Amino acid sequence: MEPRFASLLRQPTELSGKLETNAGALRSLQDFKPKNPKNDLTPRINGLADKREGLSGRTEELDNEATRLKSQYGEIRQEFSKLQNELSQRQDASEQMQIELEELVQRKAELTSQLEKKPKEIKNELEEIARNIEALCQDANSLTEKAETEAWQKEEALKKAIADCEEEMKKQQENFGAKEDAQNRYETETAELSKIPAEIVDKLAGVQLLLNKLKLGYDGIPASEKSLKKIEQLLEKASIMGSSAEILTDRQARLQQQVIDYGQNLEKAKALVASMGPNLAGIRQELTALSAERSGIQNNLNRGVEDVDQAFSLVNAFLKRYSVLEEKSGCPEKEKIEALEKEQEAIDQDLEDVRAELNDLARYQENLGQETAEVEQEAREHTRLMKELKQEETALKQEFGGEIALAPVPVEEWKEADQVERGYWEASVVSDDELVRFFEGKYCEIILTDAETKAKILFKPGRYYMSPKEFRTNYG
Repeated sequence: MEPRFASLLRQPTELSGKLETNAGALRSLQDFKPKNPKNDLTPRINGLADKREGLSGRTEELDNEATRLKSQYGEIRQEFSKLQNELSQRQDASEQMQIELEELVQRKAELTSQLEKKPKEIKNELEEIARNIEALCQDANSLTEKAETEAWQKEEALKKAIADCEEEMKKQQENFGAKEDAQNRYETETAELSKIPAEIVDKLAGVQLLLNKLKLGYDGIPASEKSLKKIEQLLEKASIMGSSAEILTDRQARLQQQVIDYGQNLEKAKALVASMGPNLAGIRQELTALSAERSGIQNNLNRGVEDVDQAFSLVNAFLKRYSVLEEKSGCPEKEKIEALEKEQEAIDQDLEDVRAELNDLARYQENLGQETAEVEQEAREHTRLMKELKQEETALKQEFGGEIALAPVPVEEWKEADQVERGYWEASVVSDDELVRFFEGKYCEIILTDAETKAKILFKPGRYYMSPKEFRTNYG
């Protein structure tokens, strides 16, 4: 619509341009002076100029008309745009109305469907209500049965628990005498055992002192290597025994504390058992009151239940009171007595162990004393022999002259080697059936350092040396 209307408007600008072009041509013609002037052309040119003037005025009028029409065209165009917007809004409103209409149709269909289903739902709800009422009736019946059966069972169980507790109380009161005797025995035995470690330690101190003296020897004569080795072993044993005695002292002290704790726990158990009589009497009174209350609750339930939940809460709270009473009716003294019996078993076992270990330690200490006495005897014998050896050395020096030092040959040395060297002989074992036919022991061939004489001689076990007189008497 808009393009067709615009095509009808004149174009004043194009007309003005054409007129200006023609005016230029006319001015050129007016100014042109031909060589051969034509009288008829000048009027015609002037006429065209006049005509141009008229067309110029008409062109101005057309320009004004075109401006007016253009302004009117703008107004019409604005109005047309408004009409287009209004038309678009009406189309949108029409589409929205169509959507709402479709929704109303769908809502109508849903309401129609609900109206058709409503009678069925009402029927189902009524049936559900009927089932709930029936379930409530069953709950009420089960609640009544629970109040009657469970409460009665708890009541009977409580009666039995009270009777058992009373029986246990009497039994434990009779057993307290035996436990008191055991406590007295524990105190006596631990007091006796406490003396043993100190006695053992004192004896060990005496043994250690003696062993240290034996290491120094007698009369300025050092102990033999064999004796020193044995003395060191005995000192090590004595040290171990001393450590064991300290450990047993600590164990015995802990055992005495166990006995003290046992006595204190025994007194607590006796007091607890004594208090159980009044406690059981109070529990029995509470049980009688609960029994009467149970009968009242059963009568109320038999008359009907309006609020089942409330009735359930009432019955459960009532049964919970039975549970609280069950906790009170337990026999705490039974657990206390069981703990005492376990303590008694532990003390008996510890007493037996400590007693056995102390007896073993005392026996070891006694053996150590015997071994120490043997070492002491060996040391004294060694001292005696060394003194005799010194005397023999002195006699040999006087008889043979010069320096000589005798060294005893112990039995062990002959057992470990077949040859023994000394500064004054070389002795080696030889096999000679004729020599050993009538004798037993070690036969040796002796080469004297100060003589060329060789002799096979017999050294009996433990025989360290032979006097010169005895040597000449036996071998010449």
